[in-house]
Amino acid sequence: MVLVLVPTLVIANFGVTSQSVPLAVAVAVVARQTARGDRGSVGATLARLAPGAAMSESVGADLVCVDLRREVRVGPSARSH
Repeated sequence: MVLVLVPTLVIANFGVTSQSVPLAVAVAVVARQTARGDRGSVGATLARLAPGAAMSESVGADLVCVDLRREVRVGPSARSH
């Protein structure tokens, strides 16, 4: 049982990590665009860098917070972007 469980967990962890890195890149780009006032290009950036991600933002006097969320798929249903 352990011989099956450990490799499965390692593979699942790799799958989740490989999907979170592009999302982190996308959130950094979108936060910079939002801070610069370039909100018109945010939609195209999300479609290109993080398709299917849902975005929420909070803009203060000197701070921009952007949150991106996307379903993580692991295993045969996972697709490469």
